[in-house]
Amino acid sequence: MQQFWKRYALRNEPWNKKWYLVNLEFREENKANRSTILEKLHQLGFGILSANTWICPYCQTDELQKISTEFNMNTGVVEMNGEMTINEDMISFVDKV
Repeated sequence: MQQFWKRYALRNEPWNKKWYLVNLEFREENKANRSTILEKLHQLGFGILSANTWICPYCQTDELQKISTEFNMNTGVVEMNGEMTINEDMISFVDKV
């Protein structure tokens, strides 16, 4: 429930026009937890951009650190953030993601 209210609060803040991406490398020891980890990303407000890359309009560094620590994935997580050029209608892009 706490995640819901955090996401709700983030949606009501002005967007800084930056995207936050996380790329996950699922090593053999993490494959059993893959669906749990992906569900946690979904609960944080991330959408899947491609196979192992997730995107969100909010900075989620602390939450991603908790997930990577909980599942011992500290070397399998790459975070990126910044402005992106999207060559399609933003609403269509967000709907797909």
